[in-house]
Amino acid sequence: MQRLLTLLLLTGSACCAQEMQGPGGGSYFYVRGEEQGELRGIRVFVGLLGLIKGVQLQFGRHWSARYGAPGGHAHEFLLQAGERVTAVEGSARACIRYLRWTTSRGRQAAFGSPGGRLFSSRAPVPGQQLLTANGQHRFLCLSGIGFKWGFVQEAPTPASTVASTLSPTTAPRPEISPVSTLLSTTAPSSAPTLTSTLPPTVSPTPASTLPSMVALSPVPIPAPTLPSMVDPGPALIAAPTLPSAP
Repeated sequence: MQRLLTLLLLTGSACCAQEMQGPGGGSYFYVRGEEQGELRGIRVFVGLLGLIKGVQLQFGRHWSARYGAPGGHAHEFLLQAGERVTAVEGSARACIRYLRWTTSRGRQAAFGSPGGRLFSSRAPVPGQQLLTANGQHRFLCLSGIGFKWGFVQEAPTPASTVASTLSPTTAPRPEISPVSTLLSTTAPSSAPTLTSTLPPTVSPTPASTLPSMVALSPVPIPAPTLPSMVDPGPALIAAPTLPSAP
């Protein structure tokens, strides 16, 4: 029953997955993380006897969890920019013993020791690439492995999303208020109130009151009194009167 369920999971979409390779049996796993980006790296954990114990995949910049049996030494294969995995070959007996990955640029990376029944898997449609992997494992090794193939689809980003990503949201432009509204906003007090708050205006002084406010000038001295104030000179002595001749 478990074997049938595993096959249904692997072959649920004929365009994306192929039948699991190897004898199978044990616990099922599916390498998760493909929603984080394209396949960019592969780690295969190999035991002392050359048995494949586990796998780990890198999607975008994120490595998935490790899947498979514990132990083994990690061997890493990183893809170049624009490079894709287009085929996988291997061999198996009671365990998966050998895996060889081939890329769109003709590079290959092999892990484990060849031996047992050979198998191969590749994209069923030209232009597809390896998206992720699944399989089964026992305590000592991987007992089966499958590969999911397909096209990488990038969801288009709406223009509104791009604008909100490139720059922060711009605050709505305030409406321009009429002049009367602005005046009532900037000057909360009414005209009578403003007048009452200003310092009192100095009222003009009538012309009739001006002389009383001006300092008095010295009183001029009348002309007739001037001689009395002048120092008189020496008194003139009158000449003696001469006697008249006989």
